[in-house]
Amino acid sequence: VKELPPGRNALPATEGFTALFNGQDLTGWKGLVADPKQRATMKPAVLAAEQAKADELMGANWRVEDGLLVYRGTNFDNLCTVKDYANFELVADWKIAPGSDSGFYLRGTPQVQIWDPFTPPTKAGNEVGSGGLFNNQTNATKPLRLADKPVGEWNRTRIILFGNKVHV
Repeated sequence: VKELPPGRNALPATEGFTALFNGQDLTGWKGLVADPKQRATMKPAVLAAEQAKADELMGANWRVEDGLLVYRGTNFDNLCTVKDYANFELVADWKIAPGSDSGFYLRGTPQVQIWDPFTPPTKAGNEVGSGGLFNNQTNATKPLRLADKPVGEWNRTRIILFGNKVHV
């Protein structure tokens, strides 16, 4: 991730990015507690207790295996960066197992959807492919085209979030 300075809407790939994942452990990550609006209203003691529970779930479900960040849980427990980012560019490589449903939440919302478009369609609309803003209530939610590589192969997603605009 590279934070974007005000007035800037893209970064050359050669500029200094910060690695969010070190390939060794979960340093820089924590369990997700609720959504940003709910977290902001929690009393400090309540937030601390909820954070401890979320961190415990994170440790039980997220792992580093062969230098990769891997989810091995069943409860859809999310993890998030310890540091909050404002305007940024995120480049992530990912691959999924058959039937997967995942994504990148940006500042809590929206979610850039990742799912298996090669299995039978679901009510949620997985057949459109990854990269859409699944829970966007006001603008387009589907990717322009199906660009996913077959399940089990690596995909690369580039996300730019600047102000209230998301580019995938």
